[in-house]
Amino acid sequence: MTAHTPRTSPTLVLAVEEHAANRHALIELLRSFGFEVAAAGTLAGGRRLLAKGPAVVILDLLLPDGNGIDLLRLVRQEGRNTVVAVISGASDQMLTEAIKLRPYTVFGKPIDLEDFRGWLQGVVEHCRHAANCGGD
Repeated sequence: MTAHTPRTSPTLVLAVEEHAANRHALIELLRSFGFEVAAAGTLAGGRRLLAKGPAVVILDLLLPDGNGIDLLRLVRQEGRNTVVAVISGASDQMLTEAIKLRPYTVFGKPIDLEDFRGWLQGVVEHCRHAANCGGD
């Protein structure tokens, strides 16, 4: 697969994923699509990096220091126009709670890589044409 470059400058994506191996694979995949990536393995780290104003957040719900729903809630409370994708193996109850906060999409674990790549390609296309690309 060839790399795709959104717009003229890289779009910042925040990846919040508890498992280090999954986080590193996600970072590499996002970079192969031409995104700038900030990554965290905890809710606290995700909150800290949210201040960088990512256009896209890829969010695991089950984090060692809390619930990713809290980060999604923060994005919505701050009125950010951020594209949020939830990737989680959480319970149906937790996923239902997350969906109420309007993530752009939800992927289960284990993730279907082809579906995720297709979604990423759509984000790349959106960022090429959007003045703001979902960011603040």
